[in-house]
Amino acid sequence: MSLTRSQYDEIMRGYEERHLANAELQRQRRREIEEKLPEYFSYEKKISAAGMEYFKSQMSGSKKISRDELHKTISSYEEKKRELLTGAGYPVDYLDFIYDCPDCKDTGYIDNEPCHCFKQASVDLLYPSTRLALDFQNASFENFSFDYYDPKLIDDVSKVSSLEYAKNAFEYCQSFVKNFSSTGGNILLYGETGLGKTFLSNCIGNAILKQGYSVLYVTAPQFIDIFERKMKDRSEEYRRDFDLLHDVDLLIIDDLGTEFHFSVTNVLECVNDRILYKKSTVISSNLNLKRLQEVYTERFSSRIVEHYKILRLTGKDIRAQK
Repeated sequence: MSLTRSQYDEIMRGYEERHLANAELQRQRRREIEEKLPEYFSYEKKISAAGMEYFKSQMSGSKKISRDELHKTISSYEEKKRELLTGAGYPVDYLDFIYDCPDCKDTGYIDNEPCHCFKQASVDLLYPSTRLALDFQNASFENFSFDYYDPKLIDDVSKVSSLEYAKNAFEYCQSFVKNFSSTGGNILLYGETGLGKTFLSNCIGNAILKQGYSVLYVTAPQFIDIFERKMKDRSEEYRRDFDLLHDVDLLIIDDLGTEFHFSVTNVLECVNDRILYKKSTVISSNLNLKRLQEVYTERFSSRIVEHYKILRLTGKDIRAQK
């Protein structure tokens, strides 16, 4: 993802601010324990003294204290500290330093490579609409309701009910999230307007984001706008958006419809690149497979059939039922 220097600095300042805030929280907790459990810190002093005695014995050559004895003494004091904390109702790690991202310890990097939290910070900075689209309060599998899918509404061809389609889609999406780190994959959710495709897509995005992966949500107009600017816009903003479409761990394209017939080649290119580099994509559309083939060519639809799990939703508009 292409960042300007000022954007990079803004993200790094965020890490520094979190580090300072967490350091202050740790100091507050230590003061709290000093007041409530003063004996806790006496064991810290004993551990320090034991280490110094061992060091002196090694330097003098007397070696009165063995390494095993030192480890045994320290382990005993550490156990006393744990017993004091848990006995007072505190978790064992209450005084440990706090990190928003334990993986990179709020540095943004792991072995000189950008951490997943840095990637998502870049997405949030460059494309702030992502967080607005992913409704963190409501877009969760726990809030998905089957009440709007009629078990008596049976498809004439498949003989599958609206409720069965919804349950099948729901269960697969949960499995997709559960196995994302090991298998990744792609999903096409299709059906008429107002059947919960966007909500289910956002449930996936929300859950994947919480696993520490970068997620980008784009609506149909946002997606097509990037490609319409391809030939005439070589700005930093354009390159940034185009890179995001190809690099983000999970791309959600919401409501893929007939408005994309002007950019069929570009859409196919994006889909192919993400398949090639094993980057996951979730597409929602009100077009069935036949219409997708008509609008985006057989080549596009064949890639979807080959590499995507196709999930259908049927029924009556949920918004009309509320």
